Formats: sequence, structure tokens, C-alpha cells
Amino acid sequence: MGSVESRPKLTRNQVEQIEQLYVLEAEDLYRYAHSRSWVRASDAQDLVQITFHEAIRDWEKVEPFGSDERRRWLRQVLRNKAVDLWRKQNRVDLAVDVSDLSPTSDNETAEQVELMIALTNCWKAIEQMPPRRRMVALLVWGEAWDVKRAADHLGLAASTVRVHLREARLQLRASVGHLVPFIEAEEDWESAQ
Repeated sequence: MGSVESRPKLTRNQVEQIEQLYVLEAEDLYRYAHSRSWVRASDAQDLVQITFHEAIRDWEKVEPFGSDERRRWLRQVLRNKAVDLWRKQNRVDLAVDVSDLSPTSDNETAEQVELMIALTNCWKAIEQMPPRRRMVALLVWGEAWDVKRAADHLGLAASTVRVHLREARLQLRASVGHLVPFIEAEEDWESAQ
């Protein structure tokens, strides 16, 4: 059975500080959540609440910050929680498409098993990437977005997205390249975009 994390003991003064912070920042944080194009409108208020739960949990760290630092910290937490939520909502079971194929020979069965292992290892490698690189990989490779659309969505230059893709490809090649023969062909496709 997992342990339940308890809320830290806060003084009355700390509770009042958090309440004041909520009054000052919650509405702007809600608008900020709505401004993230990958956040569904129905999730914006929940993300604000989750962010303030994190503030309560980490208040010893947040309390010494000035107002601008607190605002930046809240937005960063909300952005991270939004990405986590987006990943949960958009998680792709890479083995589903493979399992629908019905093999006609033992050789095809072996190929399907190898492909499922490769896809599982690719997904694990992508999950280990830094958050920005992982998001770029998910949008371009998982959602089939072009570089420009991913760059616009993430507020990055297209060249930055290409760098993230190159680094993601290098990470995949290093960790699962021996299982994935199609990585080389992908470079030609991306350079054409």
C-alpha cells in the first residue's frame, strides 16, 4: 500500500500568506492556463488548484521568494502540471496497432514481437528525455505535426525544434538504435520540412 503524503504544518501567518497569494495570483494563473494551447478549458481551474497545492507543499521553498519570483514559480509549476496532464491524456499505446495485425507465419510473429519490443523501448527512451525535447518529439513524431506547427505551438523557433528533434533522434539511436532500423530514413523526411 502506498503512503499518503501529508500536508506540511503551516503557521497561521503562512496560511494567510498563501491565501493572499491565491487572491493576488489565481485569476491571472487561470488566464495563463487558458493561454496554453494544449490545456483544455475544462482543466484550467483544476491546474490552478493543483498549482496551489504544490505551493502549500513547498511553502518553505516558496515563502522567501519575492512577488515576481513567486509568480514565475507558480507559472512554471502550472506549465509542468499541464504538460503532465497533456501526456496522460494523449498517451499513445504504441503496441495497439501492432497487435491488430494477424501474423501468417512464425517469421511474421517474430517480426511483430521485435517491433513491439522496439516500440516499447522507444517510448521509454522518449519518456526519459528532457521535458522540452520530449514535447517536441511527441508533437512531431507522435502527433505527426510539422516543425513549423510544433514551433508555433511551443513558442520556439523552427530551428530550435529541429535541434530538439536531432537531439531526440541521437538519444533514440544511442538507446534503441539497434532495434529501430527506420531512424536513418526519418532524417531525410525532417530535412525536407
